[in-house]
Amino acid sequence: MTAWKGAAIMSCLESAPELWIYTPEWEKNGVKLLRERAPFMW
Repeated sequence: MTAWKGAAIMSCLESAPELWIYTPEWEKNGVKLLRERAPFMW
């Protein structure tokens, strides 16, 4: 339930579209893109 609420809040943020990863981008850049877009360090 907490993850659902967190995702709902995050999707409403003004900067949310910058975080989406689309298929062509993923196919071109793979995991590198995820590391650049993720809102957290991993």
